[in-house]
Amino acid sequence: MTWHYLLRFWLVVTVLYIMAVVVPGFSVSPVTSIFLAIFLTMATSFLEFWLGTRASPRVPGMVAWATAALLLWIAGRILPGVQVTIWGAILAGGLLWVAGLAFPQIWG
Repeated sequence: MTWHYLLRFWLVVTVLYIMAVVVPGFSVSPVTSIFLAIFLTMATSFLEFWLGTRASPRVPGMVAWATAALLLWIAGRILPGVQVTIWGAILAGGLLWVAGLAFPQIWG
C-alpha cells in the first residue's frame, strides 16, 4: 500500500467525521467513520469495475454528487452506527464531492 492510498483513506475518514459534526441528518462516531471509509472505498471500486469510471464519485459533476449521496444513504442502511437521512446523504455527498475537487491529486 502506497502513501497515496493511506493519505486518501485518512482524508476520507477526517472528512466523514467533520461532516458528522456539521451536517444535520448525518451521524457517525470516530470509529464508525473508519468503517464507513472502508465501505465507501469498496463500493466505489465495485462501481468503477462494473459500471466504468463514468459512475464513479471521483468524476466531476452531478454524477459524482448523486453517487456519493446514494452510497452514503445505502451505508446508513447497512452499517450499524451510521445514521443518515436522505437530506443528510445529499448534503454529505455534496461535501465529499467538494473535498474531491479540493484535493484532486489525493482523491483520483
